[in-house]
This record gives sequence, C-alpha cells and structure tokens, in this order.
Amino acid sequence: MPIILNVKNFDLFFIDRLNRKYNKDKHAADWRALGIDDPQPFEKATFYAPQMPGGSIAVPTSRDEVQPYSWSLSDVIERGLFSYLFAEDDTSNENFSALLLDLEDSLTEEKIEADGTSRRSLKRNDGQRQTFQELLDWVGNKDNRLLDHAAGTWSKLRRRLRKLVLEGNGVLRRYDPKGHPLDLVAAETKVWYIWLRSTN
Repeated sequence: MPIILNVKNFDLFFIDRLNRKYNKDKHAADWRALGIDDPQPFEKATFYAPQMPGGSIAVPTSRDEVQPYSWSLSDVIERGLFSYLFAEDDTSNENFSALLLDLEDSLTEEKIEADGTSRRSLKRNDGQRQTFQELLDWVGNKDNRLLDHAAGTWSKLRRRLRKLVLEGNGVLRRYDPKGHPLDLVAAETKVWYIWLRSTN
C-alpha cells in the first residue's frame, strides 16, 4: 500500500537519512511506546517535485534524484481529469458544471477499443487548443463560445482558467503538449514524497 506524505517545503526530502536531532537516550522510549524499538530512516523512498516552468527537470529541492511531475492539457483529457481542475464550489454549480462538460466534450476524442474499453485523447483535427495557454486564449475569444451558455458563466470560466493556468505554471504545462503525469503504481509498500506546490 503506498504511503504518501505531504508537508510544506522540503522537510520530508530527507526521510531516507538519519535525523541529526535524534537522541537515543531522550527519544527511544517514545518510539518504543509506538512499537518501534530501533527507528531507522525510510528505505527505497522515491521523491517527486513539480516540473520547472519552461524546463524538463524538477524544481530545486536541496537533493538529487528528484523526479519531476506535471500534466499537460492532453494528459488531463486522456485521464478524464478536466473537471477536477476546478473547485467543488464551482463544479457543484449547475450552469458552470454544464459548461465544463460541454467544453471537455469539445476537447475530447473517445475511441472504443476491440475489448470494449474506452480510450480518450485530445482532439487534434483543428490544430488548436493543444496546450493550456491555447485553451485559455480560445476561451477568451467570444467568437469561440459554445451555444446555450450565458456570458456570465463564460466569464467565470475564463477567470478560473486564467488563475489556474498562471498559478499552476510548471505543474500544469502551460505551453507544452505533453507533461510527466504521476502514475503511482507499486507491487509492494513504498514511500513517495511528493512536493505539492504550484510554481510560477
């Protein structure tokens, strides 16, 4: 079973090393009370941090061998994650949710495989909206707006998407057609430390 720990800054980027502040005389009893007689650093930990905006490596974390993670627009569409980019307060609004579903549908090409499974991909036939920035530009153009949605709902979407694209730059690939999505799958217990912070 994966164990995912999330704290601010770089505190857990060193959980695979001995704690310099650990004092056996002072702290061993507390560990024994937890059922651990000999506390040791985590082994085989894997570390992830957001990808640098405009770069291919992870943001600086004070250690080597940190793997970058990010999502492009195509990654989000392929995994059916588009609506999860927005706050629950927004997606629970009937008008906003309907616009999101229509927009996602306009971006998505779905193919049924021979085994009956569905495979989603980002539409590429119009040569547009292949990145988050292109989608933001498209939403900002009133001529592109889908029918049956109020101007106020479109304005709300444009504001939310702009904030998302600007604040998420790096972990969301603003200009890149592909990212490095997290696919955390392991056959045995493993520790991942994922630094969850938007980068500008």
